[in-house]
Amino acid sequence: METTNYLQFGAALIFVLALIGAIALLLRAFGGLNLTQGRPGERRLRVTESLLIDARRRILLIRRDDEEYLVLLSPHGDVILDDRIKVRDAVPTDMPMSNSTFLTIKTEPRL
Repeated sequence: METTNYLQFGAALIFVLALIGAIALLLRAFGGLNLTQGRPGERRLRVTESLLIDARRRILLIRRDDEEYLVLLSPHGDVILDDRIKVRDAVPTDMPMSNSTFLTIKTEPRL
């Protein structure tokens, strides 16, 4: 191959890369492709609560749409503890709590 072929190949490659970059900048400037449903600021996934069990384990309550998931994070892997939690509407504050369960945990000192 001659030098002019290499130059022509290099120029075509630079042109194509510049064209791809220009299209990417235009998409970013005008909002790009919106593949999500709903309003732009509305998020479907969030961490509702987080509880640190010890230095290496954590429990997360993750909400997605109208369901919540209880997830245990540890160095040995992530485990879904409960995935059948349905989100209920908030209980009015003037209603008395009925059928409530209280749990008492006794801890023993470590030797």
